[in-house]
Amino acid sequence: MVERNVGQMSLADGLVHAPRSSILDEVEAVVDWAPLRSLLGKRGGAGAGNSSYPAEVLLRC
Repeated sequence: MVERNVGQMSLADGLVHAPRSSILDEVEAVVDWAPLRSLLGKRGGAGAGNSSYPAEVLLRC
């Protein structure tokens, strides 16, 4: 039988062996997003074109 060893996990391996918490989970536990949401407000206007991403999503990325 042939065994593949490429040094990088497959998608399935990554999902099974995903870390229990990450830095983003720690940030989520510390930051209260409600006041930030009110400060960020809305993005985009009623003009032509696709709607923009919400400001909170852009901040969290």
